Amino acid sequence: MFVTDDHNTSIYSVNMEVKSNQCHRLPFEPSQSKTTRLLELVHSDVAGPIEVKSLAGSRYILTFLDDFSHKSFVYFLKTKDQVSEHIEIFKTFAENQTGQKLKILRTDNGGEYCNSRVFNFLEKSGILHQKSCPSTPQQNSKAERLNRTLMDRARCMLAESQLPNLFWAEAVYAAAYLLNRSPCKSHSSTPEEIWSGKKPKLSHIRIFGCKAFAHVPSDRRRKLDKRATVCIFLGYSLESKAYRLYNPANRRVFLSRDVRFSESENGSTLLQHTRQKSDENGFYDFAKLPALEKIQDEPDSSPQSNQDEPDSSPQSNQDEPAVSSPQPNQDESVDVTSEDESDPDFEPPSTVSEVSALQPSSQRSRRTPQLPSKFNDFVMAVMNAEPNDPDTYQNAMESSDADIWKQAMDCEFKSQQDNKTWELVDLPPGKRPLDCRWVFRSKRDANGQIVQHKARLVVKGCAQQKGTDFEETFSPVVRYTSIRFIFALAAQLDLDIDQMDAVSAFLQGDLTEEIYMTQPIGYRDNTNRVCRLKKSIYGLKQASRAWNLKLDACLKEIGLLQSKFDTCVYYKRSDGGLLIVAVWVDDFLIFSDNKKLKKQLKTHLTKTFKMTDMGAAKFVLGFQITRDRNSKKIWISQQAYLEQVLKRFNMENSNPSRIPMSSNEKLSHQQEPKSEEERMKMNKIPYQEAVGSLLFASQVSRPDIAQAVNSVSRFNGNPGPAHWIAVKRILRYVRGTTDYKLQFDGNKSSVMHGYCDADWAADIDERRSLTGYIFVKCDAPISWCTKRQPTVALSTTEAEYMSLSAATQEALWLRGISLELMPASCIGPTRIFVDNEGARKLALNGAYQARTKHIDVRHHFVRERIQKKEIELEYIPSAEMVADSLTKPLDAEKFESYVGRSQYFHLLCKYGSKNTFTQNHFQNKCLCVRQWSLGSESIEGLFDEASPGLKHSTIDQVHRIVNIIEEALEKKNVCSGIFLDVAQAFDKVWHEGLNHKLKKMLPYQYVELLESYLSRRYFCIKQEDAYSEPRTINAGVPQGSVIGPLLYLLYTCDLPETEENTTATFADDTAILAVGESNEESTQKLNRAISRISSWTAKWRIRLNEAKSVHIDFTNRSIVKMYWLIGRQSTMTIGNKLLLYNQVLKPVWSYGAQLWGCTAPTNRQIIQRFQNSVLRCITDAPWYFRNDALHRELNVDSVDQVIKQRASAHLTRLRDHLNEEAVKLLDVEDLTRRLKRTKPHELA
Repeated sequence: MFVTDDHNTSIYSVNMEVKSNQCHRLPFEPSQSKTTRLLELVHSDVAGPIEVKSLAGSRYILTFLDDFSHKSFVYFLKTKDQVSEHIEIFKTFAENQTGQKLKILRTDNGGEYCNSRVFNFLEKSGILHQKSCPSTPQQNSKAERLNRTLMDRARCMLAESQLPNLFWAEAVYAAAYLLNRSPCKSHSSTPEEIWSGKKPKLSHIRIFGCKAFAHVPSDRRRKLDKRATVCIFLGYSLESKAYRLYNPANRRVFLSRDVRFSESENGSTLLQHTRQKSDENGFYDFAKLPALEKIQDEPDSSPQSNQDEPDSSPQSNQDEPAVSSPQPNQDESVDVTSEDESDPDFEPPSTVSEVSALQPSSQRSRRTPQLPSKFNDFVMAVMNAEPNDPDTYQNAMESSDADIWKQAMDCEFKSQQDNKTWELVDLPPGKRPLDCRWVFRSKRDANGQIVQHKARLVVKGCAQQKGTDFEETFSPVVRYTSIRFIFALAAQLDLDIDQMDAVSAFLQGDLTEEIYMTQPIGYRDNTNRVCRLKKSIYGLKQASRAWNLKLDACLKEIGLLQSKFDTCVYYKRSDGGLLIVAVWVDDFLIFSDNKKLKKQLKTHLTKTFKMTDMGAAKFVLGFQITRDRNSKKIWISQQAYLEQVLKRFNMENSNPSRIPMSSNEKLSHQQEPKSEEERMKMNKIPYQEAVGSLLFASQVSRPDIAQAVNSVSRFNGNPGPAHWIAVKRILRYVRGTTDYKLQFDGNKSSVMHGYCDADWAADIDERRSLTGYIFVKCDAPISWCTKRQPTVALSTTEAEYMSLSAATQEALWLRGISLELMPASCIGPTRIFVDNEGARKLALNGAYQARTKHIDVRHHFVRERIQKKEIELEYIPSAEMVADSLTKPLDAEKFESYVGRSQYFHLLCKYGSKNTFTQNHFQNKCLCVRQWSLGSESIEGLFDEASPGLKHSTIDQVHRIVNIIEEALEKKNVCSGIFLDVAQAFDKVWHEGLNHKLKKMLPYQYVELLESYLSRRYFCIKQEDAYSEPRTINAGVPQGSVIGPLLYLLYTCDLPETEENTTATFADDTAILAVGESNEESTQKLNRAISRISSWTAKWRIRLNEAKSVHIDFTNRSIVKMYWLIGRQSTMTIGNKLLLYNQVLKPVWSYGAQLWGCTAPTNRQIIQRFQNSVLRCITDAPWYFRNDALHRELNVDSVDQVIKQRASAHLTRLRDHLNEEAVKLLDVEDLTRRLKRTKPHELA
């Protein structure tokens, strides 16, 4: 330890090494305090998270232990933030039951206890909150011991009963119930008796997890039905005189009084029995549903639900009860059958030793079989099913095409064997094989003709159990918005579009679980062997995820990067070109401008998977693709699909309609059926099937019907005749527009812009407004949306502002994916056109207004994005608002003006139609440019349309660099950066190279204009009044011009970038950053980037100024790397440690200290605390030794002293300086101070 100055002994006289190495924890003395009444002291703790969720989804256990009675209370929580709520519940319950007041609550220091809500509640209730010291659970030992006891007992109960871990909460609940009725050391009686004053009865105690038989009341069964339901005993109810039982047949927990037990049998056998029994059931086969040949042909009756039929939901969402506390509200799944709750001498019936004659029975359903309600929305599966396709193996072998289906089955079976999907083995004990079946489908082309008969072997995945047969199932697919954006990019850059298909994709994913399957029918070897799956197969819940993970790894192996904005889009940008891959399960769309990259990708995929190269894309994901490369146009349509839909609903010969919805038509819930007779009539109409098929078209290629489909889809639950008429009108409109296509024109503007609008109070039922927006690129819509707003708007301005918020979110997403795939296509802010000046001004200035103060804060992020120059708002008249058709029904003339014949913009066009927008607009926009009036206003307007100019400043890029460095330092990494300077940047731009790049990024009109602007330029030298002969300018862009920096940026926009480096540019300044765990790693990444850049600069004739280019490493690891030298464990002397500090660490923070007097005192205190920490680390000073005494003993100046000393020396040097400008720094006027901070010259 240190010796004070009074003893005149130096701190170095003590052997600090001995003290530091002999330090250990102090012993814990047994507590001498004892409580004398209930609730005088309550211990509490939280255990978890448990790896397996309980039946109700809980992961945590909250326990309370009364110190006097040792009575324990258990609550089950889904998240830790529920602790504060249950503390209040426990206090109220305990005080009401005992008549005592809770005095002290003892817990640990966890955040679930140490928060404002718990603090305020305990303070308001007058309860003392005792908390254990950090990392000292021994001070809360009783609560910790209770958790251990409960978990040990629950673990043994689960092991003995052989129940899965899913029942852990029930086991803990039963363990706590028994613990409260068991004697404890501190008292001669049980905790329950001390708490309640009554001696508990134990005659009803049974073995946890044993088999039980619950009596079925007579009103719930028929004469010949069995009178008992076999189930599993889980515990005891606290709110009823009943047992808690689990029915494996419907997977629900219920209560019953009339129960007989077979304690010699484990109830876990019922789980396997029920699971095997469920495997015998067939799939929900959509092909078995009755085909809807004609809308007029309605069935005579519709399925009706029996009110007496018990709910057969797969799992109860009932919460586990709290032991010895009020049970949480239980849902209707709990069947309480207690008949005599008022009997004070209630004793459950005695145990039955053997009840082997009884078997599980289930009540026979009286209703007509139908699909579960969860399949109500799966209408597309019905639409895509072929009515003539066989639904079983027997039907396929008995059909006229039996030979064709047999060949398809042979092909599928051979594919499985070649892929080594399974191996035949004997079924291990305790394992259960999944059933399988054949699924037959006829595949059609874009014209609707059958091109292939496919037979697919599908396993019965619905019998799988999570945690046993699978864990995760999520697998993404590419967004249609991403596909349309890439199509626009392909039209702009003239990319090749190829299509590949993975043969039996789901069979190529690797399995990590042990799964067994029965041998497929038609190919069995007459043995009892089963198929042990080695790879994924169709029908498995994890099949799609296994395929996606393997595909993801395969694409990344060849250098493709995964998009952060759409995980099913992969891309690769290099000097050689661009490669983009969009993945929809097993369908691949490949976009490229480099045949070598494309060939490498196809070769790699073919070697890794079994693939089919389908060449140029023609028909994929339900839409047809046509292309004219000479005119740089691409069309996508769903003509064949829509014709199939019309035929399905017998509307192929209907009279076409000019508009999808009448402008006078208002749909509401008031038009829904009122009587049961009307509902039965509407049940015969395929309303959901029609809406679902139209919804698919509206999301892929038909934004013109988006608003109408959105309106009718709100009444799917209970449609009326008026709603059905509206659906048929949409079908009539589709009948006349099946040949409409989305047209992507590469000659048009490639700048993405959007339109947003709102229809105030459009919903006449709830008075909510309707949002609509659309984004355009290459003269075609790439993203659109129409939906109701979440809240009611009080004005049109508020409705438009909420619509602008939704459009801004989509714009940011589009900008993100655009910056990834084609950085040059997203220069400057994205323009969004609005037709409401109030919403526009609200987003721009954000001043306080009484009528807009209530708008949700989440919508105000629009202002932030405007300030960051990410979006830009522009007003247009309502008559020109394209998104108007997405918010409300329009009359025929106005609707048609937006769809195909608008002078401003067209959404859809038929093949070969011409658009007058771009040509006329370009001529008007560029008229001043063609007349060589190259003023700033005209040039900025030109590039607002073609490619927005530079709207950011240098500080924006510096801010970006600082963020990257700060993030690296925060993660304890090293950030290496090189800052490049281009020699004579603007003067050395190669004109031919610039024109080559402009042709890939801009429409040809702009390229011709800029080429004429750069060529035929001359210069001459003037000396007094004489001029030299003109000379041609063969390189460079005009310095001082508006478009000079932009042209240079376009010339250098393809600067090589990699995933491991970050590049920030502003004009001719370039910063390249690399982050690594060590200095060597970050430097290697930087060297690889410099190597690529060197080749690029040589290719495009750019020379770097090596003298002005610098390399800097940013790291905060100095103290970390030197800790072994100056830390407590170092064997160096304190003098040597101080020498290292003064020579290495101190110069880092003291640089520029001459001027630090201007900083706030809090900033200087941060550095002072750093120095204090280092000095304490060097000397291993104890906590009670003051910092100022430590500085005096070590003869180290404080931070303020260093600043004053260096400021004084700086001012002295300035007084004798030879430079007059430096001397002027001392001439500071003594003005009235507004700020309290000191000035540099005052520090001396």
